[in-house]
Amino acid sequence: AQPIIGYSPTSYIFTKDTALQSTITPSDTGGAVVSWSIDPSLPNGLLFDTSTGEISGAPTIVTASATYTVTAENTGGDAIAVLTIEVIDIPPATVTYSQTAFVETRGTAMTSVIPSTTGGTVVSCSIDPALPSGLSLDSSTGEISGTPSVISDLTTYTITATNTGGTLDVTVDITVNDIEPSGITYSSNAYVKTKGSFMTTGTPNVNGGPVVTWAVSPGLPTGLNIDSSTGEISGTPTVLSTVTTYTITATNTGGSTTTTIDITINDIPPSSITYSSTSYVETKDSSMTTGTPSVSGGAVVSWSVSPTLPTGMDIDASTGEISGTPTALSPETTYTITATNTGGIATTTLDITVNDIPPNTITYSSSSYVKTKDSSMTTGIPTVAGGPVVTWSVSPGLPTGLNIDQSTGEISGTPTVLSTETTYTITATNTGGSATTTIDITVNDIIPSLVSYSQSSFTETRDSSIGSFTPTYEGGTVISWSIDPALPNGITLNPSTGELSGTPTIISPLTTYTITGTNTGGDATTTIDIPVNDIIPSLVSYSPSSFTETKGTAMAAVTPTASGGPVVSWTINPGLPTGLVIDASTGEISGTPTVLSIQTTYTITATNTGGSATTDIDIT
Repeated sequence: AQPIIGYSPTSYIFTKDTALQSTITPSDTGGAVVSWSIDPSLPNGLLFDTSTGEISGAPTIVTASATYTVTAENTGGDAIAVLTIEVIDIPPATVTYSQTAFVETRGTAMTSVIPSTTGGTVVSCSIDPALPSGLSLDSSTGEISGTPSVISDLTTYTITATNTGGTLDVTVDITVNDIEPSGITYSSNAYVKTKGSFMTTGTPNVNGGPVVTWAVSPGLPTGLNIDSSTGEISGTPTVLSTVTTYTITATNTGGSTTTTIDITINDIPPSSITYSSTSYVETKDSSMTTGTPSVSGGAVVSWSVSPTLPTGMDIDASTGEISGTPTALSPETTYTITATNTGGIATTTLDITVNDIPPNTITYSSSSYVKTKDSSMTTGIPTVAGGPVVTWSVSPGLPTGLNIDQSTGEISGTPTVLSTETTYTITATNTGGSATTTIDITVNDIIPSLVSYSQSSFTETRDSSIGSFTPTYEGGTVISWSIDPALPNGITLNPSTGELSGTPTIISPLTTYTITGTNTGGDATTTIDIPVNDIIPSLVSYSPSSFTETKGTAMAAVTPTASGGPVVSWTINPGLPTGLVIDASTGEISGTPTVLSIQTTYTITATNTGGSATTDIDIT
């Protein structure tokens, strides 16, 4: 009988490389089949048993759905059965990209990436949502590539890998950032500004992609801010700030770039420094009155002085006060005082002199010096209290030959001129001042000596010129001459020359006169004897010159006459007869003789200081 065959079911979907779960066996309700055949041939890997009509095996290729005709034959005829067989691929098992997150840059080609897969071969790929403009997904390979032209936030994309066996989803994150900013440039890389004054850096230039946000680190000084959209730093700083390096960060989705700028906020500079005085005169070892400055402008941070102050004096670096006790002398010096803060400096100048303690109480060994011309003298070195003397001076100028030692105050030398007693003011000076004292200096001449006249005794006669006698002497020049006691009238001593001259008009007994030659050095004396005698009596006569008297009878008195000087005394020789007498002052002879006497010649002598004259008389 003719075969009657059938398969159940008649449509099959097999999976590549997957063995059929069971053999597909046809049914036969007719005559026994002698041979089986199928057309077209089954996909590779599937087996058709020509004796049984069974289909078994594991397809090794993917085939589209196709109709296969199975023919069963025997002697009675043949029968056919139509089968539909599709071999689908193994579904994708894994789809893996080299990374799950991609960060790309606008305008920069991304490194293309092709996924690796396991399982069946992916036939097509799709992505959801659509990739950013410029990027694409290769639907055959799943490759993602391209150059993004827009910025895109991080987005999760689902990629579906499909083959005949099924689909598999995988996700990747893609971010398209902007071009990273670069090359930030401000108008300056260092800004030095003043507290309380407005500042701005201006808007910076930047390369690369547009900056989305600007930031600064560390925080800017109070009063300054950075514009987060423009990067401009501006404001009015209200605090001081030392030079600080600020990192400016410009950021967009592509990343960030930095630059640094230095900002210093200085104070308002100091100005108008004023001390209570512009000139200080201080005394060594005496504490000075503190000099405190006043200053305008910003607060001073530090004070300094140049050159260095005298030893013992200091400037307070925080207040500018100048104080201390100077221990060294210093001539007038101009010092520059500098007040400094972060804003700048201000200067002023002061003159400071450190003088010594003034000298005082100058003492010489004597307050009066009497010296001799051409003889060396010295006062010795004076003692002085107070500070050391720097210079000594004297006023008025010392006598020629004498000098004052300017460093010791000693007056010495050999005076070569005479000088009357003069008061000299000695001034001891140092930088602190001066002190004075006075001394008297007299420079006398050499004392005269060996004063003498040509004779030491002069016997003169009244009314007769004595001539002229000038003394000689040694030693200094005699300035004045004097005599003691006073010379007889008519005789004079020249006070300038010592000359004796004149015509005595009076009688003077022999007198010793002390003549003194004087100069400023002293005096020298000599003595002379001077008697001034009267004019020698002359022409003495009695009238008569012969007397005969009677014993017991008074004689007529007789008085002599005489020329020349007045007779001072009268004498007779031999002595008159008893009873007769001669008046010694008048020469009168009188009396009453009481004895007899032969004629005798008597010599009458009339005497005065000039000499004597005689006459003879006879008396009987």
